[in-house]
Amino acid sequence: MAIVVKEPDQKEFEHPEDGQYIGVIADVIDLGEVETGFGIKPRVRIVYLLDANDSEGNPFRVVSTYTASLHEKANLRKALKSILGADVSGQFDLEELLGINNQLVVTTTEKDDKVYTNIVAILKAPKGSPRLAIPDDFVRQSEKQKKQAAPKKAAPQLAKKPTVKPPVVEEPVEQEVEQEQAPAPTPAPVKAAAPTNRAGTIRQARTVTPAPAVAPAKVNAKAAAIAALKAQLAAAEADETSATAPIDDSDIPF
Repeated sequence: MAIVVKEPDQKEFEHPEDGQYIGVIADVIDLGEVETGFGIKPRVRIVYLLDANDSEGNPFRVVSTYTASLHEKANLRKALKSILGADVSGQFDLEELLGINNQLVVTTTEKDDKVYTNIVAILKAPKGSPRLAIPDDFVRQSEKQKKQAAPKKAAPQLAKKPTVKPPVVEEPVEQEVEQEQAPAPTPAPVKAAAPTNRAGTIRQARTVTPAPAVAPAKVNAKAAAIAALKAQLAAAEADETSATAPIDDSDIPF
């Protein structure tokens, strides 16, 4: 597949006919450092709008370019003397030229297949001639450069929908509740078996009533006393010779 390239279409500028015109200074442009036949020089350009219009109804535009110098032999200094009608020296602000009217003599020349319009003479505007004003829709070169250098506005972005987080449900925390343990139940009263003698006569049984509940500190002593009582009863049954001997319980703490 062929890839075809071509020169960009260039608009052909119309040129005014040779002759005299009234022109108004509409712009002064700082061109910066430019390569010339005499080396790199700071250059400025003065733009005139004429009192004649092209085929589209716009005023013809003619320009003159100078080295930015007020040397006594510099072309810019000579042009300023013609524009202002007085010589300038030292320094001068070219912005003060905006709006000044002059009578211009222009001619067209052709060079390298290109046509140029040149200002060959700058005169004071004749008395009584209509005064030209800068059109309201005229845009200076500096303003164009500012617009070109200005960053482009970014396309508006659609607002993002806020993210709704689900509510956080806290799980119930199981708490361990310490329950007080019920005190140990009081043991039921123990009845001792009725002892018998050798003849088989049942001795009178003695009911042992347990002592009332005592403090935990006395539980061990009570248990020891009960154990001692059981031991005495067992010994009484085994000992035939002492079958009728009474049981000594004076040492049992109740």
